Amino acid sequence: MKTITRRLSELERRFAAHRGEQGRSLADVIRERRRRRLEAEGLPFKGWPTRGHVDAGDHPRTIAEIIRAGRRAASR
Repeated sequence: MKTITRRLSELERRFAAHRGEQGRSLADVIRERRRRRLEAEGLPFKGWPTRGHVDAGDHPRTIAEIIRAGRRAASR
């Protein structure tokens, strides 16, 4: 698990902050595509669930932190 966590952290550092040619992040592009697909199917777009994805200071948590928290919750 430590290797996976380290690799995810490395991928986040490398790719998470990158912006495309139009100045949009990859997350923005995916969110827009998802919104359009759901609207085309006649379903409502409610955005991304954010519960548990920010820390106490309202800063985004890394994927590794979210996975660790999920493992802790599952072991209880």
